[in-house]
Amino acid sequence: MKRISLVVMLLAGMAMSSFARNGYTIHLKVAGVKDSMVYLVHYYGKALPTIYKRDSARFDKNGMADFKTDDPTFIGGIYMMLMSDHKTYFEFLLDNGADLSINADLAKLPYGVTFKNSPENEQFQAYVDFLKGYGGKQDALQKEFKAAKNAADSATVRKEAQASSKALITYRREYAAKHPGTLLSAIFNALQTPQVPEGPHFLADGVTRDSTFAYNYYKAHFWDGFNFQDEKRDSQNKQYYACRAY
Repeated sequence: MKRISLVVMLLAGMAMSSFARNGYTIHLKVAGVKDSMVYLVHYYGKALPTIYKRDSARFDKNGMADFKTDDPTFIGGIYMMLMSDHKTYFEFLLDNGADLSINADLAKLPYGVTFKNSPENEQFQAYVDFLKGYGGKQDALQKEFKAAKNAADSATVRKEAQASSKALITYRREYAAKHPGTLLSAIFNALQTPQVPEGPHFLADGVTRDSTFAYNYYKAHFWDGFNFQDEKRDSQNKQYYACRAY
């Protein structure tokens, strides 16, 4: 699950600004709650339990809560709705200028959340569901690896784990390619880690093995997913750097 935690931390730190619109409007309905507080919170370079409150509202007797601000300093990114027990929550994308209607069921959180006026959040929830399956697969493989009786068994499990990791990488890359310019694509691009070419690598003489090839390749391509020419994100580079440092 270490990889999943890293994914959460990296996703949490990503942010985008849209200076043409300010703030957000959120209409939240959660079945199973009433007359209690709910908090709009965000991360900053670390995963749970390190979160920061952005806003709060109270559910009415029908399980409805509204959030609204015209704050020009608001910065979009990965946000979380945290219930009053400070344990139950769900994550979603919130960009500057958003007007969202969100429906959820307390008993099903963090899954089963639906959105109106936000196709990208529907796609993000599909990704959350994908990660749920991915995490379950990784947990099962870890147990298999610990139970391996010989080197051959360990090698088989390791191969399956590598295939599973590649499926996650492929998911992000294909999404980013199909939806360029979106917040989620920016997050996925920044999450990409260099994939070192397989096979033997040699020094200039063509004979001596290059023992530092993997390190140098990874270092040279570490920032490939970042668009440093995007002026809208210049103020967010500090957050990008902090997250990539994990």
